[in-house]
Amino acid sequence: LKKDSISVNSYHHQGIQKLSPQLISMASAPDGLIEAVWAPGRTFLWAVQWHPEFSYKVNEDSKAIFAEFVRACRV
Repeated sequence: LKKDSISVNSYHHQGIQKLSPQLISMASAPDGLIEAVWAPGRTFLWAVQWHPEFSYKVNEDSKAIFAEFVRACRV
């Protein structure tokens, strides 16, 4: 999303303890919990710990995640 900070609806009881060397963290919470990862070399592999599907109708950042996925599918 090319931003330093966004608000997310994060409410989970699990988190990433050890990140695979094939993934790169692209977002973390203030407490250091990894909130989003991506895989370089893949057409599109993003994984997020929050729920953009709940807020995409009212949140531009959530909408942008889905728009990027659709863009990658068209390539």
